[in-house]
Amino acid sequence: VGLAYADLGNISDALKHMLLALSIWECANPRDDHSCAICYSNIGHIYGEQDDHGNALKYKLKSLDLWKLILKNKDHPNLALIYNNIAMTHNVMGSYSEALDCMMESLRICKQTLPPSHHYFSTCYGNIAETLMYLDGYTEAKEYASKAIDSAKVSYPKDHPLVQRYLHFSEMIESLE
Repeated sequence: VGLAYADLGNISDALKHMLLALSIWECANPRDDHSCAICYSNIGHIYGEQDDHGNALKYKLKSLDLWKLILKNKDHPNLALIYNNIAMTHNVMGSYSEALDCMMESLRICKQTLPPSHHYFSTCYGNIAETLMYLDGYTEAKEYASKAIDSAKVSYPKDHPLVQRYLHFSEMIESLE
């Protein structure tokens, strides 16, 4: 029900129903239930939509901790996505070093678990480039932006909006150097 409210743009009712669902799951299921981990993640997302980034981070970290308990493979691709989501929250909060650490962990997991041509690499590289730019690491940001472009070109047509975004982003970094 919470997700339905979120899809309708009713964020406060979405959060209310997600917190209720979480309390039910926590009472009815074992600690390592994957539904609870998903619920933590969804609640974190909703808090982010409300610009309550402290609570967003809190629930995303709970989700990460629970997924680490649930997954047998500590380099599971789902963990890469969760690390990326945590990194995006850190970025919004201006905690760029913490964001970069999470992004690098996400990238490390991707390199262990995904084929080199997987489209997610362009996202990883692009996010790292953006965060490095915030940290004034323009040279390294340009390198990662170039990797994002190369990866996106493998996964998408040349005129795809993501390829164009990374090309524009690379040009922007060059203008800042």
